[in-house]
Amino acid sequence: MNKRKKGLCQLLACMMVLVMMISLSSVNVQAASKVKINKTKTTMYVGTPKTLKVTGTTKKVTWKSSNKKIAIVSAKGKVTPKKAGTVVITAKVSGKKYKCKVTVKKPYLSATKKTVKAGSTYKLVLHGTNVKKCSSTNKSIATVKKNGKNAVTVKAVKSGNVKIKVQGTNGKTYVCNVKIKCAKHTWKDVTKHHDAVTHKESVKIKDAWDEKVTTTEGHIFCAGCGMDYTAAGYSSSDDYIIIHSRSCQGGSSYYGDDVLVTKTVHHDAVYEDQTVTDKPAWDEYLYSECTTCGAIQKNK
Repeated sequence: MNKRKKGLCQLLACMMVLVMMISLSSVNVQAASKVKINKTKTTMYVGTPKTLKVTGTTKKVTWKSSNKKIAIVSAKGKVTPKKAGTVVITAKVSGKKYKCKVTVKKPYLSATKKTVKAGSTYKLVLHGTNVKKCSSTNKSIATVKKNGKNAVTVKAVKSGNVKIKVQGTNGKTYVCNVKIKCAKHTWKDVTKHHDAVTHKESVKIKDAWDEKVTTTEGHIFCAGCGMDYTAAGYSSSDDYIIIHSRSCQGGSSYYGDDVLVTKTVHHDAVYEDQTVTDKPAWDEYLYSECTTCGAIQKNK
């Protein structure tokens, strides 16, 4: 009987030791589960919430924002950014605080201005929100399509200027101004024409000269002696002819007749107004222009 009691006591003692070991193990496990916040710093974008969590405890967690104008936090740790800036979100558990530094940024497109070559393809990324839709202001110059949740792919078709518009799920539209250059320039010289520099000048084209001319003239002759009054320098109105005619062989009369006469005719030098060129016409080089994209090159 005593042996049975002794055995029962030993069994109870073993069971108590086992229970104590299990209890201690449970305490050690709970102690090993360290309480912590899932992020100590993070970046968020206006309009896009993110939830913070405290792990390692089942106790009540209270949340607080250091600046509600920048971000607010719900009782369940949901952080909603309001405007760009820096804010500290604090979680409090059993009097102990756990903090997360949050940097809030405005959503933005990866580029607002871009210069590319015709035929190339590139990607624009919308940070802080997803892409709802996208468009090109001139599809003959560039096309655009969605590429995943927060990006678009742009294809440069030909040279020119175009706007790529990306609308986010936050309702706002973001724009990238794109300048597309041709892949290979075809240059054409642009020149300014200058006329020749000239002046007017009288130029002698023939020297003066004398010309022998034979012609018929009407002369007056004395009917008596045959004197050529005209050749002698008299005209029919001169008194000498009347006097001579009366005295010549008893008062002869006079008559007229045609006579062939050779005379010397003088010709003055011949002049003419001519245009004299001081400087020939020329083309002045200004610059070279690409016939495809309109690019300017001032030096060859």
